[in-house]
Amino acid sequence: MKAVIYFLILAVVYVLLYLKNAATPVPEGCEHLREACHSCQDASCPASGVYEAKGGVHNA
Repeated sequence: MKAVIYFLILAVVYVLLYLKNAATPVPEGCEHLREACHSCQDASCPASGVYEAKGGVHNA
C-alpha cells in the first residue's frame, strides 16, 4: 500500500511541475529561437523545423 501512495505522490508532483513549467513565460531574448535554430535534427524539439514538418504544434 505504501508503494501505491508513493507512486501517486510522485505522479501528482510530476503533473504539477509539468503544468507550472508550461505556464512559465519565455525569458526575454529567447522569443525568436525558432528562426535561429537549425543546427540539429531533433524531431521532438519545438525550436527545430523538423518538429514543425512532422506535424508538431508550437505554443508561440
